[in-house]
Amino acid sequence: MQVLRRLTLAGWPAIATAAAVWLGAVLCLIGTQSAVRLAFQGQQTLSVLATGQLPKVVAKSVPLTEVDYKAMTSRMIAAPGISIAAGPAGITVDARALADYETWYSTVSEIMLSGDGVAWELKKMCTGECQGSAFVATIVGMHRTALLNT
Repeated sequence: MQVLRRLTLAGWPAIATAAAVWLGAVLCLIGTQSAVRLAFQGQQTLSVLATGQLPKVVAKSVPLTEVDYKAMTSRMIAAPGISIAAGPAGITVDARALADYETWYSTVSEIMLSGDGVAWELKKMCTGECQGSAFVATIVGMHRTALLNT
């Protein structure tokens, strides 16, 4: 009986070593399978790129309408001395006094930074004597969308 116990206890390091070797082998097998899968996916990607038949992305711009401009300006509160008007030609921001420059500039900047997916263009900007106002800016917006052209 003691001989059997000695064999059993003496065999534990060998069993642990064998289990560690088998675990290492299984992990290597899993790593190899992952590497082969990634290589195959890379080969497929390269073959698609080599054909040159990728879809082209085309940016399309649609001008904003007067309804869009009015909806945007209805949410804005004009500071004293500043007027914001929406029309078919865009949004016009004007200031009557030279002292209102910072407020006017902040209002114009706020409009140009607003609107997700809208590209703004400053169509007209006048400083100094601008037909009864000190500062006038007219801003026009375009909806920007990206289309896949296959």
